[in-house]
Amino acid sequence: MKKLIALFLISALLTGCANLKGTESPAESSSPAPAESISDTEESSEPMTEQADLPYATLPVATEPVVPENGDWPTIDDVTEPLEPSGPVEFDNNREDYTLEEVKNIINGFDRFSASENIFTDVPRHIDHIKERTEGMVDDMLETSMYDQYVYFLKTFKYIFGDDTPFYPEYLYVRGGFTDSDELFEPFYTYYDDFISGKKVNKAFNVRFAYTDNADTDKDDEVFLMTIHPIGACDTRFDRGVLAKIIYDNKLMHETYDEGYTAAKTIFTGTDKTSYGKYIGTYLPDSEKSYKLLDKETKIKDAVKVFEDYMNSLPTMHQPMYNIRVVKVSVYKFDVDDGLYVYYFDCAREYDNILFDSFGYAQQMIGGDDFLSDYNLGYMVRSDEVDFADGNYIRFMKTYEEQQYDDVISFEEAMQILDERLTKHVEFEVEEARLVYAYTEEFVDDLPRYHCKVYWRIVTHNINDDGYYFYYQNARDKDNLRYFSSNSYGGQVTMLQ
Repeated sequence: MKKLIALFLISALLTGCANLKGTESPAESSSPAPAESISDTEESSEPMTEQADLPYATLPVATEPVVPENGDWPTIDDVTEPLEPSGPVEFDNNREDYTLEEVKNIINGFDRFSASENIFTDVPRHIDHIKERTEGMVDDMLETSMYDQYVYFLKTFKYIFGDDTPFYPEYLYVRGGFTDSDELFEPFYTYYDDFISGKKVNKAFNVRFAYTDNADTDKDDEVFLMTIHPIGACDTRFDRGVLAKIIYDNKLMHETYDEGYTAAKTIFTGTDKTSYGKYIGTYLPDSEKSYKLLDKETKIKDAVKVFEDYMNSLPTMHQPMYNIRVVKVSVYKFDVDDGLYVYYFDCAREYDNILFDSFGYAQQMIGGDDFLSDYNLGYMVRSDEVDFADGNYIRFMKTYEEQQYDDVISFEEAMQILDERLTKHVEFEVEEARLVYAYTEEFVDDLPRYHCKVYWRIVTHNINDDGYYFYYQNARDKDNLRYFSSNSYGGQVTMLQ
């Protein structure tokens, strides 16, 4: 048996269902607090700092792989009933959006606000209603047996990679409350007999399956799949390995990691590879701009449609209630032949025609409870195929409570509130204006519940101190304004074509 050297991003593996990027310690800043105090605290907010980009890290496994013997549970060859695709959700909430120029005109109508040249907007002129809701994990996700999860994982593997991709049982790993260590991925078949007998029990939301065959250097079809639940319930990551193999074959790895790559002799599926390319720019999802992907020249808007259609068609165990939407598209160029371009997608959940905020990690707020955030990304190397996806990709939740409201604070009113409450005699450049869902978390009976409300997210750049301030004005309650500050802003759309 070949020695398994599985490589993997530790940050995503060690997170919980929310799959949030970690926060930094609060730092001192010269945040321009509103003239009318938003919060009693004087402590500055936590800077929004990008997580270190680790090209790879070792999958924390406890023991060597164990090759299974024949048992009572099915193998991948026994799984013949395919999963059925789902589809997008149609929402009944009429919405009409401002154009980019109209948003700029509204902002520039205030004496001390000016719209950035590359402002990022998603601003409705009119929306019929907004909803506030409390949601949590679906009950049967908490009670799913290990057997059902195992079979569903095999079906998911077949759905994503097809019948022709070989599945090597010794490369199936699992982590959860039943293994010897909650922090280690261990070979699934180490516990095979205990699973069959029922000796090992679990709570489903603590279990992650991961398949990685990076050790087999003789294969051209190395793939990766990880789920913490069936797709649509929580974290999911898959990698077809197309870009990974191109990088390995053309020796495009960072020099710092050349020694590690040579030693491992693997193409490292399962991690985001775009950092090995040259960043070109970031575009809106409807951009007509086109670049040469691996197979052909492809418009960005056409690639977005392929990506969204595929992610919204992945099988789910419950009726979908959210869509996955691309928020912006970054382009990377790789030094291969005449140049290979890759489209990288930042995505968000959509509910009731409003996108969820997606800054990617938990954020300490001044003026209210901390916000959590979805984390969804992916990229395409070919025009007709999603090569890599990683994130929550939540399509369904259990609804505990939901209220609908027709009285929505307009964008003009939200800007007026900011103008009245922020420190006087300070000029701001507005980098972003969007209507979004944001959510906080509480635990009830040791299980998380999420309180989702709609906010005007308005990102400003203080020209005086060069700081960025992220304001969230509740779309129903004028007195509910909160913010955090940062010394950087990574949300720019640099190319508006």
